[in-house]
Amino acid sequence: MPRLTDTLPQGKLFHAPRSPLLIFNSRHLLWLSLLVLVAVAVWFWLGIGIKVNKILCTYNQRPCPPAITEELNALMGKNILTLKTKSLEKKLTSADISLDKAVISIQLTDTLQVVLTTRQTTITMAPATASAQLLIDDKLVAFQLQDP
Repeated sequence: MPRLTDTLPQGKLFHAPRSPLLIFNSRHLLWLSLLVLVAVAVWFWLGIGIKVNKILCTYNQRPCPPAITEELNALMGKNILTLKTKSLEKKLTSADISLDKAVISIQLTDTLQVVLTTRQTTITMAPATASAQLLIDDKLVAFQLQDP
């Protein structure tokens, strides 16, 4: 029985016929996968479909006051991936001195959760003749002047 190499001309290698469906070789697949990866990265960077659509805000385990809600509603439609949560937390705590902590986190793909907690009163000071009270927290920082 003759071998396959015996029937080929000298120095020629036998190649199986290519299927017309196999138009991509490994180099083409590498470039195609790289192109898809870049397209997905640009899609995420531009934030197409990844925008703030819902804001859940709590203020001491209750709904946020309207003034804070209005400020947070300005974030609706913004890109959730490029949102600077740390600077927003600082902005909220500096705007209201009674706030102890503001925690902003991203939930799922389009929800922003804002949890605000106020300082707890440790000392209440008031002169005997005045009706106003000065509230002081556990760090001995006065944070609110309150009318009883």
